[in-house]
Amino acid sequence: MRQFICVGLLFSALMPAVFGQEIVKQKPTIPHQVRDIEACQKGYQWIKGSWVWDSRSQEYLWVPGHCERGRSNKVFFPGSWVRLEEGWMWAPGYWEKISRIKKGKSTQ
Repeated sequence: MRQFICVGLLFSALMPAVFGQEIVKQKPTIPHQVRDIEACQKGYQWIKGSWVWDSRSQEYLWVPGHCERGRSNKVFFPGSWVRLEEGWMWAPGYWEKISRIKKGKSTQ
């Protein structure tokens, strides 16, 4: 339980950087030095960690992976760095309904 609270606090601190969709000049080239493979209990899915840009500190920060409760009839698509004309932007992971995927109507 304490791990979930710590991860939650970290996410809330990074929320503007992760979801602010800020464009940066270079995607992170920092090697994954943090162990990021865990076994989740039944009904949960492992969401891998990632490097995100923190505009306040002007550096990349590691957001650790975590177990998240699975969602019925949904699949998780992990976040990734997207190349744009102006630079790079972090696109956060999201849950998508399986029925929308089968119909080709993904929200992303």
